[in-house]
Amino acid sequence: FCSTSCLACYDPSSKECLECNYMGGHFKSDSGECILMQCKERTYRYINYEEKRVECLDCHKSCLSCNGGNASNSLGCAQSYFTFSGSEGEVLCKKCEDINSGYYTDPYGK
Repeated sequence: FCSTSCLACYDPSSKECLECNYMGGHFKSDSGECILMQCKERTYRYINYEEKRVECLDCHKSCLSCNGGNASNSLGCAQSYFTFSGSEGEVLCKKCEDINSGYYTDPYGK
């Protein structure tokens, strides 16, 4: 059997894959080995099924980390944004001036 990072390989003992397991977030390195895509801060791993590849896309501007490109995909808020719970339990990052419910930013930015 091939490594879990491969969809197809030359032989089971080889680290060289014919095709990487892009659905698992792997891509082919210059050495031919399939490695897991690591995205930088403020981006998320996106699997492009049509093109059979993995890429890093930008999070929403309010998010420091995310699992999708919308504001409702936030896993943590960017600087000057604050965490609020959405109606479906999702994390929303908002600036205080965007909330009309009595919140304010104290002089220490908290």
